[in-house]
Amino acid sequence: MSSNEMNLIQQVRWIYEQSFPVEERDPFENMLQAILRREQAGPEECENCHFQVAVEGDQAAGAAFFNYYPKTRMGFIAYLAVHPTRRNGGLGAQLYHHLVECVAEEARTSGSGPAVGVVFEVEPPELGVDADEQALRRRRIGFYQRNGAVVVSDLALIAPPLGHGLPEMPYEIMFHPLEGARLPLGRSEIEAVVETVLGYSYGLPPTSPYYQRTLESIRL
Repeated sequence: MSSNEMNLIQQVRWIYEQSFPVEERDPFENMLQAILRREQAGPEECENCHFQVAVEGDQAAGAAFFNYYPKTRMGFIAYLAVHPTRRNGGLGAQLYHHLVECVAEEARTSGSGPAVGVVFEVEPPELGVDADEQALRRRRIGFYQRNGAVVVSDLALIAPPLGHGLPEMPYEIMFHPLEGARLPLGRSEIEAVVETVLGYSYGLPPTSPYYQRTLESIRL
């Protein structure tokens, strides 16, 4: 990786750490290793992971890390963030729709059949520490709703801690339907959402208490 590329990566790291609290962040080094592994060994070594950076000149304006899982035919957005100075200008929507298109295209080329949709986590507004935080969380959800996603309201998910001393995290799940989807989601589709998020993204077995508790929360 060239010095210019490494400089860009460090800019992305700054955006990432400015955009998410520590309890919601995977260690950046883990994502960097996935990026380097894909670059050095080829996509077959990390065929499902993707890293996208929006660049203006020599500056990172936004970035996203996402995956596609052929078994469930769903994409999972782990992180999407825009530089603080570039927010509210449409870049976030452009980057989001680009990811959705990437998931649809990967499904087409992988032979898995059409992608069902894209899923991701959002913080429940009612659990914000104060009115300002609650309003911010509602705006985030509103952004994704305006861009085509829906809240999976029949599901309550609590994710495991991302590091030592960090808390487990309650999330709402949002779903962006694609060609292979039907709404509202039925129980089998919601179970596939759980498999995508907890089984594949977090790497938890179905016997995990987090996995079992989430399945039990399904209200269908």
